[in-house]
Amino acid sequence: MTRANRTRKSEPRALISIRTAVVLLVGVLTGVGAAVLTLLAGHHLAEAAGAGTAAAAVGIRFSHQLIA
Repeated sequence: MTRANRTRKSEPRALISIRTAVVLLVGVLTGVGAAVLTLLAGHHLAEAAGAGTAAAAVGIRFSHQLIA
């Protein structure tokens, strides 16, 4: 069998793009940072989780618009 007749296996595609990974990473890091700072300020864990979730949502939205 010659090389021209062989069929190449297609390389697996990535599940998410690099841009999506960066946007989500920025959001997660923002949320974790806000949650840690809220805990260090002496608030309860539930308040820190709420602040972290809100900050993550804002971080994702902001980085989505910033990285176009």
